Amino acid sequence: MEEDKTKSKNKIYIGIVVALIIVLAICGTIYYYNDYHSASSESKSSISNSTKTLTNKEDSDNETATLTRSVDEKNIESLINRPGYYKGYHMNKKSWITIILDDSVSDEEIFNLIEKANQSVTVAREWIVPANASYFDVIGYFNSHKVVDWKQTSDIRVNDLVYIYVGAPYSCLMYKCKAVKVGLPYSYKDSNVKMDYIMKLEVLGKYDNDKYTFNKLKELGVGAIRGPRTITKALSDELNKKSDC
Repeated sequence: MEEDKTKSKNKIYIGIVVALIIVLAICGTIYYYNDYHSASSESKSSISNSTKTLTNKEDSDNETATLTRSVDEKNIESLINRPGYYKGYHMNKKSWITIILDDSVSDEEIFNLIEKANQSVTVAREWIVPANASYFDVIGYFNSHKVVDWKQTSDIRVNDLVYIYVGAPYSCLMYKCKAVKVGLPYSYKDSNVKMDYIMKLEVLGKYDNDKYTFNKLKELGVGAIRGPRTITKALSDELNKKSDC
């Protein structure tokens, strides 16, 4: 009789333990679900905040496809007030927009926008873009390619002229290029450089190393070259009056 009571108690204890395990498992699942969806909601809401964050930095699997394009500066404000449009991600926000490719904007509207942007580029501008030869074989790369991929962080547009300034030990304007494609998404990062977008440059020619030195550029109104910048009129006149590359 006592043995039967003991077995009965053991069954009750086992039942209680199993019930507790089930309850804990359910609670854990509910907590994970709520925590996951709370984090997901926060990451989604970050798109609409003032910084216009376009991806969840902590979860690259949830990134949304985007398209970044240069547009007429006069249209920026009207576009970003519409669903699916944001100021250019990692680009000059005065003349670039990013479109979220989640069907907020129709394909037809995107194609029309690209066509208008291409038609609006009528006058080529001129830029100096620095290159650091201390951690990349700039000369070997440009000498061996007719079209090069290069980091883009400025408002360089198709058909703009881009002059590559190679830093120390050369410290001179070395290559004349033309932008043939711009705003191409590209993810790369190492200890020296981080790239989110690149442009494709057609290499038009190479200047002699003693032609447009840093001192010569200073005489023509170009000071420190720490990043992409448009060139001065004096330098533009000098470059365009001669066919020396």
